[in-house]
Amino acid sequence: MSDAPALPNPEAPANPEAPANPEAPANPEAPANPEAHAEASEEGPRLHGDLAWWVFVVSEFGTICLFLLAYAACLRGAPLLFGAAALLLHPTLAYLNTLVLLTSGFLVARAILLAREGNPSAGTSSLWAAALLGVCFLGLKGYEFYSLAAAGAGLGTNTFFSLYWLVGGFHWLHVVFGVGLLSYLALSAPAESATPEGQVWIPRAESYGAFWHMLDLVWVLLFALFYLVP
Repeated sequence: MSDAPALPNPEAPANPEAPANPEAPANPEAPANPEAHAEASEEGPRLHGDLAWWVFVVSEFGTICLFLLAYAACLRGAPLLFGAAALLLHPTLAYLNTLVLLTSGFLVARAILLAREGNPSAGTSSLWAAALLGVCFLGLKGYEFYSLAAAGAGLGTNTFFSLYWLVGGFHWLHVVFGVGLLSYLALSAPAESATPEGQVWIPRAESYGAFWHMLDLVWVLLFALFYLVP
């Protein structure tokens, strides 16, 4: 008999204890945690703030834009009248108010950023400073209103001042409301974001912050149309 080598049995089961190939590369596209990856994909981007507040902010901005469109149409029809009337305004105060409001918007954004990082109370000073700058804006704008009224440039003087008082007064009242919102945020700021109070406070701060930034944007438009364009 010949000593022929034994052939492997194809029906024999593989050794379950055999180690996997350590040199086989891992799939780089497979997520480390499939469940966490699925949850993150389902959540998607989050709306910063409350949806109802965003509807309110957009509607208020749209209302003011309608006034500004009416102003632009009237300006095109009577450029000389608007140019002469704009000479009674106080551009120096307007420049200063622009700096005041933009700085306050930066402070509000800083306070919200600190809250997202876990420390809302650290942004309280920024909120108080933003509210104080809002009061400064109200004082400077109020002085301009008073000086124009004393000079006889009232609501019924001409088309320019009718629109100036309507749009400017509408924005001024919104700033009063915004200062109240910022003061309330500063008073109600929790110590930490991880607390239940913090989880409620952050979306509220984002909503109120969106309203304040809308006021900044509106003022930039008012500044350009009333003080620069004529």
